Amino acid sequence: MHEANVEGMAAVFLVSDVRRSAEYYRDSLGFSFERYWGGDPPSFCIVRRGVSGVMLVRHAHGDGKADVNTNGEATGHGDDWDAYIWVSDADALAAEVKANGAVVSRDLDNTFYDMREFVVKDPDGYHICFGSPIERERA
Repeated sequence: MHEANVEGMAAVFLVSDVRRSAEYYRDSLGFSFERYWGGDPPSFCIVRRGVSGVMLVRHAHGDGKADVNTNGEATGHGDDWDAYIWVSDADALAAEVKANGAVVSRDLDNTFYDMREFVVKDPDGYHICFGSPIERERA
């Protein structure tokens, strides 16, 4: 029997303005996208960087207020992650996104679980953690 491989995953974020969010991911975080869907204003866009993606879905009431519910809002801890993305070099990526004006909500640090991480915040308040493994000598 053939076993199917998982070849990628995308977070789905409800956002107040798809165009604004997609441009932030492109300009500040180095993601790319091919197009918008759903008219004007757009209601959907997929941004990608490497094998990781984020689906941006416009979800707003008539007053324009989005039904955004980040993990930080749900738990009461403002910096709880909404997505975690593994990267090959957290230091290099952190320098890149800082130079591009990304909102860094937690600077680079080493964790007890042997990852080097930093966290950015997007225009709707979603926190995305980027991390790379720390090579440790094994005893």
